[in-house]
Amino acid sequence: MTARARLATAAMAACILPAAFVVLTACTPQPAPRLDANMLLEVEQLRTRNEQLHKQLIQRDEQIAALQRLGPKRLDRLYTVQRIAFGSGTGGTSSDDTPGGDAVKVNVEPIDQYGSVLKAAGRVKVQVFDLAMPEAKNLLAQREYDPNAAAKNWASGLFSSYYSFTLPLPAPPAHRELTVRAEFTEYLTGKTFITQQVIRVALPPTPATQPAAGPSKQPTSPPASGPANRPASQPTT
Repeated sequence: MTARARLATAAMAACILPAAFVVLTACTPQPAPRLDANMLLEVEQLRTRNEQLHKQLIQRDEQIAALQRLGPKRLDRLYTVQRIAFGSGTGGTSSDDTPGGDAVKVNVEPIDQYGSVLKAAGRVKVQVFDLAMPEAKNLLAQREYDPNAAAKNWASGLFSSYYSFTLPLPAPPAHRELTVRAEFTEYLTGKTFITQQVIRVALPPTPATQPAAGPSKQPTSPPASGPANRPASQPTT
């Protein structure tokens, strides 16, 4: 082999060997990267969350299918509030033993389409007015209750059920007749119902007035006995 041929063979080998090494390295299986404990925990949490979302999607699809089967008039088949009224016991009350009303008790009854009281969830707003006062001062008390707060005021008895609220009055009322107004927004339908009623409250007793003191009269003393006050003696016969 000539020197030129040997040089060509060496150059070819120099080109082939690196390529072969790269091919062998690529074909050799590499060890999988090791996951630490934190990464394994994150993977497990993601898997659990994915399963929960999948179940929620299935339940939502089932609910949508059920609502579609009921039709658009499904609310007509439910018991919903149609009006509200004041229950018995609405009126002035006293929170202590002193005479006179210092608070107003308001019992609100949500009534359904069949005339029955319905324990419906909703927001309640109650106001007490003295309409005999000037407009700027006739609102005596006002309170609002969200559904959670209203539910805590639900009272159910043998003959009646209602939402019961007590509104303290900031001062003794000036007039016996007050006006109570209630507003109820049902959460199921979003409808708002309003009613109002005139009630009577007990006024605090007026303090008794004492007569004005005049000049004291001195008692009349009997005339003193003396010569000037003795009767004249009768002449002796």
